[in-house]
Amino acid sequence: MKKFFSGIIVASLFVCGCQHDIDPDDLVFPPDVEKVGAQKIDSKKVDVEKELIELEKTPYPPYRLQGGDRFRIRVYNEDELNNNSTASTIVTPDGYIVMDAVGPVMVKDLTITEATKKLEDALKKLIKHPQVSLMPETIQGKTATLLGAVREPGEYSVTSSTRIADLIAKGKGYAIGILDDNTIDLADISNSYIIRNGKMLPVDFFEAIVRGNQLHNIRVFPGDLVYIPKREDSRVMVIGEVKSPRVVNWKTGTTFIDVLAYCGGLADDYWGTALVIRKSEKAKNEPIKVFKINIDEVISGREPNFSLAAGDILYIPKDALGEYNVFVKKLLPTAQLINLLMNPPAYWFGNSR
Repeated sequence: MKKFFSGIIVASLFVCGCQHDIDPDDLVFPPDVEKVGAQKIDSKKVDVEKELIELEKTPYPPYRLQGGDRFRIRVYNEDELNNNSTASTIVTPDGYIVMDAVGPVMVKDLTITEATKKLEDALKKLIKHPQVSLMPETIQGKTATLLGAVREPGEYSVTSSTRIADLIAKGKGYAIGILDDNTIDLADISNSYIIRNGKMLPVDFFEAIVRGNQLHNIRVFPGDLVYIPKREDSRVMVIGEVKSPRVVNWKTGTTFIDVLAYCGGLADDYWGTALVIRKSEKAKNEPIKVFKINIDEVISGREPNFSLAAGDILYIPKDALGEYNVFVKKLLPTAQLINLLMNPPAYWFGNSR
């Protein structure tokens, strides 16, 4: 099965391959996997921080009345108008507050201060200097929208203290799925975003959610849209000199050693350097990146146990660097091939973990 599995992959590589010169000596160790992900922010880091600081200073927008809001209305020193002062008044679906003395008054999209002033102006026909108190009991429209890979997407009420992490918590956290009888996280945090007034804000969700960076964990305003995309390939493919080449389920924190264990360990003969072949998350047409891992150094603890990213291909050659160099030269031209490899037909291999 191992030879058949590897043969299918190599054959596919030759079908779609073209030549790329790769110097094995130029390969470097994998970067911190936390840094892997789409970078939607093109500005320099200092500019991003400056904009985030300004966002934090932005005054929280006042609430604007919507249909379905419920208020208690009191006119001071006017007992005849307050005979039923304990009753509440509901804003009609089309945005009116109805008072017996003056009839319907349009208040939709007004702040409470503006609506109070408008009611006082309407009462001036009956009272010389009316003073109105508009006390909210239930408000409907102070919401933000949470969509994507969360358990309960929808619209949620927000306040001046609601931040991105709080909104996700209102949606019951990230969506999960079942892959090969294992529970996996479907949320793609690195590619998540928040839109306000038609503009994508320079927020790094990994910083905000995973690292707890409050500069990125910004306040959520009414009308904001937060989108958590779904991770499409939560897997790592392992090929080459392991006892059981397979596709391994990926989750945050999956390491090189973890993957070797899932594959039953190394084969008897293997070259000392493994390859991590990683497709770009920034743009589909960007080159595939290749990194190296010194196998024996990692196993012995003399080098870090590198974390892998979702979608990585881990290749462990049998012989010298030239063998995997040929392999990589065939693989680099096509990101589509990686998608094929990460979602192969079931008959390519046995049960995966």
